[in-house]
Amino acid sequence: MEPLRATLPHAGGTLHLVGTVPGLKSEGSRIGALFEELRPSAVALGVGPEDLAGLQAFVGGATFEPMGNDADDVYEHYLRQYGEVELPPPDFVAIVQLAGKAGLPIVALDLPEVAYVTRFTEEVSGWALLRYNRRIQQLARHPPPCDDAVSFHLWWDEQLRRLAGFAAVERAREQAMAARLRAEAWPAGDVLVVLEAARLEGVVRGSAGPLAETAGPVPAAMPIGEGLRPERATLSARLHKRLK
Repeated sequence: MEPLRATLPHAGGTLHLVGTVPGLKSEGSRIGALFEELRPSAVALGVGPEDLAGLQAFVGGATFEPMGNDADDVYEHYLRQYGEVELPPPDFVAIVQLAGKAGLPIVALDLPEVAYVTRFTEEVSGWALLRYNRRIQQLARHPPPCDDAVSFHLWWDEQLRRLAGFAAVERAREQAMAARLRAEAWPAGDVLVVLEAARLEGVVRGSAGPLAETAGPVPAAMPIGEGLRPERATLSARLHKRLK
């Protein structure tokens, strides 16, 4: 499956939304090449403000301390079938490094940690968490029926979103990111927006209203990839681990 991309207009240019596979090392060079091609006036990441601060600290030399769990371990194990894996996610690290060197503004689009935890506890019951743990055990025993990393990432996301409450949490994240895209007063020119591939569709759909000071209707997204159905729900592996 081809990498997922979409575009949206803003008052002085274009938002270039790119979906990536968290943890896949090759995504770092892909995003780096796209940054050089676009020469953006600003960048935005599908992470919360705490994660952005952690990434900036890592780029500045801080130690990475992964907060692993069974789901991440299984996800990373399967992801290695499609390429080398590296943490923190190389795509996010690359964009933070490049934007920092260029002196560009970096916007964190996702929910702050407190808001995320609050929404999670509202939507996901204790019973759902037990089912989640059993689901991870099942997934660990059955290799994914996928030919490439993007397909695997979307497949994994879909398996988890079938559990009660988890889809609602991810929709809340998508809505928050879309709202921030609409509300931000972006500088003139191209803006590079890097998101988990599984969140791209929902963010584009949620952004299909007027952006800040944008004239005219927002057009439909450009190709979002073969086999991606508008009605499908997806969930992220949430590999944005804390850096301290």
